[in-house]
Amino acid sequence: VSALEPLLPLCDLVLVMTDQQRHDHAGWVPGSPAATPHLTELARSGVVFEHSYSASTTCVPARTSLLTGLLDHRTRR
Repeated sequence: VSALEPLLPLCDLVLVMTDQQRHDHAGWVPGSPAATPHLTELARSGVVFEHSYSASTTCVPARTSLLTGLLDHRTRR
């Protein structure tokens, strides 16, 4: 195996970020009051991360940290 060859096949990644949504208000979560048929289909055919943490308690810094890989205090200018 060449060092330049990828060890794993390339795959598509869909990152879904919603705003103002509780973790238990998604259609694929048992007992959820919400109907989210398209997201539910994505969840059934892909991978759902059930345990995670946020770099910040507010939306914009958390999303910036997720997209840049930097901690909240490093993303502020």
